[in-house]
Amino acid sequence: MRESERARARERASAHERERASAHERERERACTS
Repeated sequence: MRESERARARERASAHERERASAHERERERACTS
């Protein structure tokens, strides 16, 4: 695997993590307000 490919894969993974985290935050907020 080339270095650029690995870097791109890591970028995509971290972006996915952020997306999941923010979705989790919204879920918790909705649970609190309901």
